[in-house]
Amino acid sequence: MFSSYGMKKFEKLFAVEHTDPINHILEETFKLSQRIKLICFDISCNYIVFGANNGSVHVYKRTPEATFSKLIPCKIPAAIQQISISPKEGNVSIVDETGTILILENCFIESNFYTHVYSECKGKRITTTKWDTDSRIYIGDDDGEVAILTVPNLRSMALLNTPYVALMDLGAPIIQIDTFSRFILVTTKRKTFICDTEREMYKQVGRKEKSLGACFSQSISEELAQSNEDLVKYRLYCARPGLRMWVANFEGEVFYTHKYRNVVPNISEILKFCGDETADLVTENVSEDENKSFGKMLVFNDKYLCVANRENLHIIDSEKNDLVFYKRHSDLVDIKLINDEIFMWNLNSTSLKVLNFFTIEEILSRILKYRQYKAGAQFVLKYKCDVIEWSKFSQHVKLLNELGCKLSTIDNELSQKFQEILQEVMDYEEKQLLEYLKEDDPKIGTLNIPKIVESIKEVCYELQTMEKQYKLNESNHIVIIPQFTEMLINMTGNDMTKLFMDFIKHLEGVQGRVDMDWCYNQYLHHFNLKKYYLKFTELNSQTIEFVTKSFLQVNRNCGAGCPCSFPLPCLNRTPTKYIIIGNALLEYSEKPEYLLHKVPHLWLDKIDKFIKLEDFEKNLPLILQFGCVEILKNVPKYVTFDFCDNLIDLFVKLKSRKCLNCGSNFSEEISNHLMKWDCLGLMLIPFIGADNVLKLFLSRHMHIPQSELTEKFYMTCMFSKIRTNSSENELGSKKAAVKLALELTTDNDTKTEVR
Repeated sequence: MFSSYGMKKFEKLFAVEHTDPINHILEETFKLSQRIKLICFDISCNYIVFGANNGSVHVYKRTPEATFSKLIPCKIPAAIQQISISPKEGNVSIVDETGTILILENCFIESNFYTHVYSECKGKRITTTKWDTDSRIYIGDDDGEVAILTVPNLRSMALLNTPYVALMDLGAPIIQIDTFSRFILVTTKRKTFICDTEREMYKQVGRKEKSLGACFSQSISEELAQSNEDLVKYRLYCARPGLRMWVANFEGEVFYTHKYRNVVPNISEILKFCGDETADLVTENVSEDENKSFGKMLVFNDKYLCVANRENLHIIDSEKNDLVFYKRHSDLVDIKLINDEIFMWNLNSTSLKVLNFFTIEEILSRILKYRQYKAGAQFVLKYKCDVIEWSKFSQHVKLLNELGCKLSTIDNELSQKFQEILQEVMDYEEKQLLEYLKEDDPKIGTLNIPKIVESIKEVCYELQTMEKQYKLNESNHIVIIPQFTEMLINMTGNDMTKLFMDFIKHLEGVQGRVDMDWCYNQYLHHFNLKKYYLKFTELNSQTIEFVTKSFLQVNRNCGAGCPCSFPLPCLNRTPTKYIIIGNALLEYSEKPEYLLHKVPHLWLDKIDKFIKLEDFEKNLPLILQFGCVEILKNVPKYVTFDFCDNLIDLFVKLKSRKCLNCGSNFSEEISNHLMKWDCLGLMLIPFIGADNVLKLFLSRHMHIPQSELTEKFYMTCMFSKIRTNSSENELGSKKAAVKLALELTTDNDTKTEVR
């Protein structure tokens, strides 16, 4: 019934409910249909799937926008009771009311996908399913049997194995199954069991009967160490009658019992931001209910527990043992957790409700994103004390400024009230700045304070604004004074340059020290914002010189290339700040070699423009030394045997730590960033075939370390030969061989059998 993938951490929480974008499609699809009913659903990062009473599966894409994808008629005689997407979206499991299990293999990306049908549970009522990996799923039924179903992998001939295996019979209906590394946690209506699948042992958790649900203290982890010592930090959570919760270890021993009866939730109302920028904020008070009870459990963010049944939803902070949230529901059929959202599906509904738990910062960001300005301002006014307290510690107070700017054209009265809060926040910021200046801080000597304050009064408005922003950013790197941005945006490129140069000179005279990184970054940010890089002909020489100096200084840690200006192998991994300005400087500069030497990443823009054969042949040393050989995939017609022969000769020279342009040596540390021989071979096989690659490698075998040709390379050569002999499309078969070999040697379910 439930699945989860993790949520963000938060401190001060607010419950926000909204409808999913998929709802308008569902309403249009089913508003005229009284016969087809959606019974169950599941959700992943990219898809939502629904199971219907007629045995059909409705698939919708979530990204980049909500759209209908396909309708899958499963041709089963009964209604679908459960549907579940595997962790990596490779398979979808379906359970109908007769106990038949279907696995739809790669149904999201393929039109002619394969359907596996299993009848081992036919006649039973399957109560729960839980994917462990993309090819392994646990099944629990009403008789108390737990089984594991392994999806056959035809490529590795896994059909020889038995796909469905019964693991244990626990004598009572299975309520919930959770997985963690080699362990599974099984909850029946009477007891909870912790099972070690490798040792084939299981133990009862606690001594008392009557269980409601259980989960591990974090989600699936393939990297969990196998020793018992490493399991000490992990916990089991078990829901008990009477709003009690057990905390146990992997030996099944209970060492805490937490009680939540008569505990008041931290959150007492739900916020609803609906409609456009003029819509009001809607709030719903969460009413208390004496008939509260626990149900199945999910963990998210390794800390918070979602405990739910058909009538109740609880959110618990397992570290603080706080009841964060409670809501009473009617006919709640299913709940799914994905990222920050809890999706809720009610009986006889065609609408998904989504519940989030947001911080103030996250709410403000969403308000600006979805343009719900009036509702956002009402939220800030309603929770004024919380917002002001948040602003004292947050680095994103600028969100309030942005919201304030949007309000002026929507609601004047609301805007005035909002400005009062903004002023209170700004007063606090100024007070903090003044206290900071008064401190005996080594950054600002006490003797300089009168001089600084006096100088601020005497200088012009522009320098005062610059200095105020500069001082503010010494303690808070995020907050931007609106007047600062407005002033710079209204200036020309030459005037802005002069202001920054005057400000640097002024600050040096006042305190003898300037944070040049701040000056350069603020200058380039606004230079980029105004797109002055498109107007170099309108800028004077002083501006060109200053923007060049700023660009080189903010990228000074990128490292220099070879003395000949060629990039060195490791430098393509270093990101460049304001690269669009750098590319414009490169076009405008009379000495581009100097810029390329200081910031080698600028070569990338040149490489992307190679479209002709002569470009590739002439610049092959540059492409290879920079590590951009992937670009050859875009021009397969140029990659001939002779082309590859020349490329491998250059690669031999490069592996000997010599620059391909000037022949000078570079360090072993830099050479460690070069690709391995097997990577080069895997890239060339689709173009010229395994026979030719082996022939070229054999002629240079003295230069190839044995350790650099791995099993992936040899497997690819074998599969390429087989596929080429049996396929008319030679290039397509070679590419397919590379893909197949890489899948077989990296997939956990096949690599052992391949070896």
